[in-house]
Amino acid sequence: MFFRRCCIGGIFYGNESGDALKDVELLNAVSSGSSYDIQFVTVMAICNTVIPVESKTGAISHEAQSQDEDAFVQAAACLHTVFVNKNANTLEINFNASIIQYEVLDTLEFISDRKRISAMVKDCQNRKIFLLSKEADEVIKPDACAG
Repeated sequence: MFFRRCCIGGIFYGNESGDALKDVELLNAVSSGSSYDIQFVTVMAICNTVIPVESKTGAISHEAQSQDEDAFVQAAACLHTVFVNKNANTLEINFNASIIQYEVLDTLEFISDRKRISAMVKDCQNRKIFLLSKEADEVIKPDACAG
């Protein structure tokens, strides 16, 4: 499965026949620390039901309920946002060698009627609360608006 393309803050990366993870502009945008880009990869990394598993060697693998969830988590890892730990109600990501913790307040898992997954999380550092959602294209397009 390929992460072919995405749109972050109105900028399109990748294309239908390629791999967005090889798009130099996307890699540079994430590395620059733009807030839109960081939010995007954070949603990819933690808005899911994936469980990170650390091996005896310290390598992290992920147990996912679907190929889609696994592909998003792997794509986020390629973009320097690695989902490293999940215990009780705490998630941890490693973004550019910094550990960021989130408290999971609630999760609405993906079901075919909703065609989306949502998670309400609190950033443990700044205490801000976020509602993160990933949706199928046919669901998000009618809800999208300019600005």
